[in-house]
Amino acid sequence: MRTKLGQWIFDNAELFRHIAQLPALKKDASRILLSGSASSFLASSVGELYSDAEIVGVDLNSECLEDAQGEYEDMTLVKEDFSSYKGSLYDIAISTLEIEKLNTRELTPYLFNLYDSLSQDGYLYISFPDAISPTAMEKSLYPAWYDENEMIYMKYYMAYDVANALGMIGFEVKAIEGDNNNDLIHIVTIIARKQ
Repeated sequence: MRTKLGQWIFDNAELFRHIAQLPALKKDASRILLSGSASSFLASSVGELYSDAEIVGVDLNSECLEDAQGEYEDMTLVKEDFSSYKGSLYDIAISTLEIEKLNTRELTPYLFNLYDSLSQDGYLYISFPDAISPTAMEKSLYPAWYDENEMIYMKYYMAYDVANALGMIGFEVKAIEGDNNNDLIHIVTIIARKQ
């Protein structure tokens, strides 16, 4: 791994072990979407679970996409902001450590875009740092959890609020998992099916 984010994902791989639950819920998948920099580093794991699937990584950060592609050469790269991406008919969409970069007004369109990207009965795997208490604060600049020398925008969301939003959009929540982490305190993973 050349990037610090890629190294952090590798060093904290246990946070993404819930991805192994996907084949029990969705046996076959021909197209898989990876939304965001962190998600792109899961390409090789997803490729092991779904060896015949087309895997597409979408993000503006070309350095991270190319670093992740070094681990999984068959991943198709789309260097585009996901908010403008119009892909569709994916069997699975994966968004890890991405929504905390969004303000509340950006989150709902992002979740709708994930929903629209999926085929009927497609699955969403989303993980994010959990807020300890409700907050109305907008995203602010903080040192990145994976590199203190890099500043990134962060806003923490409560798991209940994200699960509720997914339900209102049209997802059926199938699983909610939690993991503690030294850098991000508590990570929540939600797996949901498009109804």
